[in-house]
Amino acid sequence: SVQVGLNATDMKTQKERFIKLFHRQLSLPLAGNEETLAMLDKLLSEHCSEADMDIIKPSLLNEKYEKSMEMRSCRIIYESHLLDEAKTIEEKTANWMTYIKYEINDDQLSRAQRLFERSL
Repeated sequence: SVQVGLNATDMKTQKERFIKLFHRQLSLPLAGNEETLAMLDKLLSEHCSEADMDIIKPSLLNEKYEKSMEMRSCRIIYESHLLDEAKTIEEKTANWMTYIKYEINDDQLSRAQRLFERSL
């Protein structure tokens, strides 16, 4: 968190640190990113000024967020099937395989590997 009483250099370092964390979080296709973006907006309005735009990088943040939302929209069907407790083991296994194949076909091999590990 950003701490009161820091000198200007330390304050800028703290801001850079939390903004970098939010950039990373918002670049991932995760459910709940809308709330994360709202939290960032609140923190920025409380702790940052116009002079901080060089560390906030709003256009880059927006680009990352939009890309993650696009990625999430393509994957949400798979994730929702995995969370559906009414699905049988066979249906979930088939969904895992389809999801993994989707990531492989999208050339997202590290995501496919993580999905395989999650499936175990």
